[in-house]
Amino acid sequence: MKRSDLRTPDYIEHMLEAIGRIREYTAHLSLEEFESTRIAIDAVVRNLEIIGEAAHNVMLRDPDFVTAHPGVPWQPMYAMRNRILHGYFAINLKTIWVTLQRDLPELERALLRLKAA
Repeated sequence: MKRSDLRTPDYIEHMLEAIGRIREYTAHLSLEEFESTRIAIDAVVRNLEIIGEAAHNVMLRDPDFVTAHPGVPWQPMYAMRNRILHGYFAINLKTIWVTLQRDLPELERALLRLKAA
């Protein structure tokens, strides 16, 4: 499949897959363990980048869908991706952890509702 053939459902699936991987990588970790496990940090950061990039592609390619679903944090996902990608030496791991614990489950529920619709 060429990148230009991807559609909004594909991007939603990419985000859900990335969330699943993050959950898998961190399920057994405490904050302290996460902060000291470089491979987990790298894996989580990479998947947050995927989520943000997929959100950006939805915003670019399907703005009507974004407008129809204002409860999904499209722009904040992309902003986090940019912050991580361009400020990788200044990533606040506690902020990442809070995002994983508080925001990712809510995002996953929202995306699953979109997928089911």
